[in-house]
Amino acid sequence: MPEAQRRPGRFDIELPIDIKMDLSTHAAVTKNIGTGGVFVATEHLAKVGERVALNLTVPGWPGPIAADGEVRWIRKTASPEHSERPAGMGVQFVGLTMGASLVIQEFLQTCEAGERTHGLPKSP
Repeated sequence: MPEAQRRPGRFDIELPIDIKMDLSTHAAVTKNIGTGGVFVATEHLAKVGERVALNLTVPGWPGPIAADGEVRWIRKTASPEHSERPAGMGVQFVGLTMGASLVIQEFLQTCEAGERTHGLPKSP
């Protein structure tokens, strides 16, 4: 996404993520991430306002980052005129631990530095 169209502090990047809703866990992928939350591309949608548990895989980090989240909005189907906009949900981080917050911030700083030097995010 061009710099002018991207929201400040968010980066378009696909990272593996598991999302637990009710009693089931689904493997999915992020489409963008920021310090406040993440867009999860998935056909398995929770309801707006529902709390979910996330396990996010961050490149360069030894294990998944656990976080709780609240679904803020959903997109039920991919947009026919915008195929890059898949079905999924925007999830706001809730009660993120200091450690998880620092890992995400460091990763985003690495993405920003890579974008400035090469035009694309790079792994830490």
